Amino acid sequence: MKDIEIDSFIYQVVAELSIELGLESHRADITMIKTAMTIAAFDGRKQVQREDITRAAYLVLPHRLRQAPFDDSANNAFDQINMALSTISVVN
Repeated sequence: MKDIEIDSFIYQVVAELSIELGLESHRADITMIKTAMTIAAFDGRKQVQREDITRAAYLVLPHRLRQAPFDDSANNAFDQINMALSTISVVN
């Protein structure tokens, strides 16, 4: 995994996603970056792409999001992630 490169804009995407979702620690950020690196390596690439962050977010974030357990009107975790990803305007 040492050979996998990450552009600075990827770190910004991860930070903005965490802020948008109201996450309070950096553990999710770190885990998302490591997961994205693993996805890139598994796909045979040497560089993390924004798509890898999206895929990593769906694996890393759902259990970290706050949801009202009995509120039927609450968006599910994947909807929250989709909405947050659509608001991030970081470009490489």
